[in-house]
Amino acid sequence: MYLVKLLLEARPGAPPGVGPDRVAAALRARVIPSDRVEHISVKATGNGMHVGFFGLAGNLAEATANARRVCHRALSTDPVLGGWRLNSELEFME
Repeated sequence: MYLVKLLLEARPGAPPGVGPDRVAAALRARVIPSDRVEHISVKATGNGMHVGFFGLAGNLAEATANARRVCHRALSTDPVLGGWRLNSELEFME
């Protein structure tokens, strides 16, 4: 199992008041079985939301790709997250 941490940031003009629970719900709703994501954790920070994806994968690159795919899916389909963007990977753990 891998832990992949990603940073989501609100762009100027993004809907206000989007909290960690709402972000987590949007991400969880976009997970499909092939993503192999077991758990998602979201914490608000001064510069956005740190998102931790716990997932099964053959290697770190696969786990990262799966986590990024879930983020992109949520950012492109959830109206509340439409003003948000994926900034960067923060760190990875096995």
